[in-house]
Amino acid sequence: MSYLQKNIESSDNAAAFKSDTLILGSSLVYKDKIINDSRPSLNGYKLNQKPNKLRQDTQGSEYLNFDSEFARLENNSKAIANNSTTVSTGGNNNLKIDASNVKVQQGVKYVTIKATDFGSWGSLTIDGVANNERIVITIDTSGVTNFSTGWLNLNNGENKNILFNFYDVAQNSNYTGNIEWKPSSSNAINAILAPKATFTLVSSNFQGNIVASKIINRTNTNTVASYGDVPVPSETSITPTSKIISVPDVDFGSHKLGSETSLVGDWTGNFQVSGKKNTQIKINVALTQQLTSQNGSVADGIHWQLVKNDYSSGSLITTSQDFTNISARINYWIWKDDGTGNLLSDWKYNNEKKQYGSYNMQISNLDTVTEAGDYTATLNWTLVDGP
Repeated sequence: MSYLQKNIESSDNAAAFKSDTLILGSSLVYKDKIINDSRPSLNGYKLNQKPNKLRQDTQGSEYLNFDSEFARLENNSKAIANNSTTVSTGGNNNLKIDASNVKVQQGVKYVTIKATDFGSWGSLTIDGVANNERIVITIDTSGVTNFSTGWLNLNNGENKNILFNFYDVAQNSNYTGNIEWKPSSSNAINAILAPKATFTLVSSNFQGNIVASKIINRTNTNTVASYGDVPVPSETSITPTSKIISVPDVDFGSHKLGSETSLVGDWTGNFQVSGKKNTQIKINVALTQQLTSQNGSVADGIHWQLVKNDYSSGSLITTSQDFTNISARINYWIWKDDGTGNLLSDWKYNNEKKQYGSYNMQISNLDTVTEAGDYTATLNWTLVDGP
């Protein structure tokens, strides 16, 4: 089935709909025949085949509400990314995913790999996924606005079907950049979930489903094959195997009104967690009480951000998450043999050595505070999942 709601564009004055049923929006004009041509037309474009079944929306009644559907898909993309386990791929070109230690959720393993791991060619192999299990791969597009798979071989020996989810983990938001899809030699049925991105299909080997804000097809590939639905993971579907031992305070020091509008806070105390070595712990930080003075005056104009400084690429990349109204996410790797880690100690080391990542907190709009006094705020730390 094909559903075309608003408009159609074609570079060669012809369009192909390979499905049996065609559903049109109310504003589109379909003609069964073109003058001196037996083919039908749609808004003046010739159709390469005549649909066996034709339906059309009536004014004010739509077969599908794209706004609500895309909102649902954007939430699904976020839920998948936030409940996936980050795994290493071993570097550029020949990417290898070992999902052996990834928790199975309703028959699916959800993993995250970095967009920056992809090269211009190579292959993708996946281990640790049983024949009766499926895999969903979130491609973390943090710091990336243009992504390409390169000429990647997706055969993986077994032609396993994969759902690829594109998400900006650092910003905890849907990816809005460009995707160039070029994999070769894939006989599998795959799916693309990138509801806010521009997706360009270059590979003629693709078959499956594509969800994107804009799709550019540079091939004559047949994309009719359908990728089956997978369950969307939820926070409650994961049983934590890790725990938070202690959480820190954040000290912004003494501040005189009018001298600055933005301050970076220093961590004080301990920030300890425990979990399995060489796995990632995801911690949400939320503002549960805005800065409030001793006499009850609330600084409700102040904005809060979690700022990440990351040297893992060889140079400093800084990203931020605003958590004035929604929670922000901290990703931390457990690396000690005893399965414990002190985030503040590790972040201090990373800053000194200029490697890996660390987090600071920043408050801004301080010029909105009009009443002098000592202000305190309350933050809530929550372990999202145990890898």
